Amino acid sequence: MDFYLSECRRLLKQGGVLLLSAPGVWLYHPHPTDYRRWTKDGLAYELESRGLEVRDLKYAVGPLAWTTLFRLFGIREVLMKLPLLGMFILIPVTILANLTMIFEDFITPEDICLNNASTYIVLARK
Repeated sequence: MDFYLSECRRLLKQGGVLLLSAPGVWLYHPHPTDYRRWTKDGLAYELESRGLEVRDLKYAVGPLAWTTLFRLFGIREVLMKLPLLGMFILIPVTILANLTMIFEDFITPEDICLNNASTYIVLARK
């Protein structure tokens, strides 16, 4: 990460903007400001310690929705082994899983999603 962010900073001109998606983590954290895991605080710290100003940091997939996405990966693997029929079953299952994830992110408190996201979207400036 150090090399990547250093290169981003080097390539950006002054005032340039970096749009970054970063993987989050699972719920277990020994401390809420654990800077070596991708929590909101940890990701912001990594960027700011390399001279980038975090303008906005949002979650894209919260922890509860991530569990549904993870199950969908497994279901897809099973269904893709069924010739032709698997694809027809997979389409409605995928739609249902996506609607479920939207609902799960809706009912999960925002501070939980923001601090324990599966995926973050960051807007930073040099």
